[in-house]
Amino acid sequence: MKGRASTATRRAGPRGSPWSKFLAVVLALVFVLFVMPAAVQALAPPHVYDEELVASPIIVVAQWTKKPLDAYERPKDELGPWWGIRAEIEVVRVLKGDVKPGKHLVRLGSFIGWEEKGGPVQSYTSTHLVGEAPEVAAPQLWFLERKKVPLGKDEQEMLCLETYCGVQPLVLEPYFAALQAKEPQQEVPKLLNTTDLVLMTRVLRYLTGGRSPWPYITDFEDWLLGEKKPVLAESADAVAAVFERKDAPARHLVVATYGELKGTAGLPFLRARLGDGDPEVRAVALAWLARHRDAEAAEAMERAATGVTSAWVTCQFIGELAAWKDKSAVPALITQLENDAYAGYKGDDWYVPALKAQAALHAITGHWFPFDVEAARKAWAEAGKIEEPQARQARLSQLVPFAQSPVEAEVRGQPGKAEVLLTNRAPGPLVVSREPQDLTLTTEGSICGRGGDMQPKGRDPFIRLAPGESVRFPLDFEESDFQRDPPSRKLTVAYLCLGKALGRPYWIGVVTAKFGKGWKEADLKVVSVEEKWPDGNLKAKGETRDGKPCGLWTYYNEAGDRIREQDYTKGKVAEFNPEHPSNKGLGKRSEPKEW
Repeated sequence: MKGRASTATRRAGPRGSPWSKFLAVVLALVFVLFVMPAAVQALAPPHVYDEELVASPIIVVAQWTKKPLDAYERPKDELGPWWGIRAEIEVVRVLKGDVKPGKHLVRLGSFIGWEEKGGPVQSYTSTHLVGEAPEVAAPQLWFLERKKVPLGKDEQEMLCLETYCGVQPLVLEPYFAALQAKEPQQEVPKLLNTTDLVLMTRVLRYLTGGRSPWPYITDFEDWLLGEKKPVLAESADAVAAVFERKDAPARHLVVATYGELKGTAGLPFLRARLGDGDPEVRAVALAWLARHRDAEAAEAMERAATGVTSAWVTCQFIGELAAWKDKSAVPALITQLENDAYAGYKGDDWYVPALKAQAALHAITGHWFPFDVEAARKAWAEAGKIEEPQARQARLSQLVPFAQSPVEAEVRGQPGKAEVLLTNRAPGPLVVSREPQDLTLTTEGSICGRGGDMQPKGRDPFIRLAPGESVRFPLDFEESDFQRDPPSRKLTVAYLCLGKALGRPYWIGVVTAKFGKGWKEADLKVVSVEEKWPDGNLKAKGETRDGKPCGLWTYYNEAGDRIREQDYTKGKVAEFNPEHPSNKGLGKRSEPKEW
């Protein structure tokens, strides 16, 4: 299995440059300030809307000169010496502000930079975000301001780039010009006549309040952008007119934007899109029609959903059908039982259309359908005519018998030398990939992941398991990963690719592996430890496992007052006021009793 590192780890920055040294300090500070505390939260830079960008006092067309980023020392503060980063850019044209063409130094804001060879501007925070301009070394739009920057003992006025959003694609120049007009709500929609994909996408996003239209907006984008801004509903007809142009880019986004702007009044337009030749356009129309519970379109949904293979939008469509809970949605849901496209996961919610369709079908019919569109259609054609739910469910069980989890996973071995045994418990054969696509080991306060190939490779990536037959694969987590709070330990094994090449019946799903008789916990020596100050007052108290701190440790100052608690298992730290009555003297040495 391949390791799945966090985004912050993968994009830590170039090695051997001033930027990498500065970044190492920054990431260390981020860890201390934001990862160590008990309430762990992601650190994300504030999003800057286009209307805020265009208010920048300086807007230029410029490019990075490829001169290495320069780290300079700022004055010391309570945290000690700090470092800043400067980049050299060449201004080609001035669109706004008091700056002249030519080379200039630009100070980069906190956590902002780019890779050693260039690329987009990036936010090097725990929530790693990437700017929209693909290459800083090519002419782009730069949104800057002048500030007095501490430099040694003095200050120097310098151009500053304060946000990862502050470098934008050059093709958006007319868009930002329209935003500066007296009536931007009238000027921006005029750009809908463009044939450029980037410009069209940005104009549509402006119309929907500066965010992606549903069903394309993700939970992360919604969280990042915060409160939703009003949409320009009056532009709906202009958006609909764009769709009629043969050269219109982003037709699927046009439909999504129209649905966002028009609401239920747009149902006729959306129904007309069910016959479109583009599956993505049909998927968007299906999602909006399902969201509006459009019974008139229910019969046409099965035909429109056939051939739709996208992941995210299809999952949104399926989610709306599941919430609708109408029997008429079953044929459309069946079309997605073999769609194993992958769009990520959130907690225990996996964005795979086949899995979501199967769950939605169960919620509506009470039966777990196999991942077999043809068999499911035939069964529903007969059983769907039965009105009584229990009788219908019983007939489905006869026609297409299937269990939600026909497999069993067991962890064997010991920490550092572990493997998983996957066994087919179904009465018939099953086709699965030889290795899962995702493994996640969680405990209270920690999570470790091992991601594999979403499309298995090799000569024999899939295997047919007879009833009772097993396949095993190594579990290459670190030994210490298994030792964090064993009572709360959970291993999730996700099979997400259908083995169609070997023929039916194939299976995908997510199963929790058991730590059973074949598992042996590490023989660890646990010792209670008390460290004391010279006067006998407690300095620290806790336990070690094989010589390393584990569990909850309590720390005291020389007066014996509690000052800190650290849970080494859950990665949590709490600071205490030593003067508070509940902390005062907790670790003070007891006076000897008199006889």
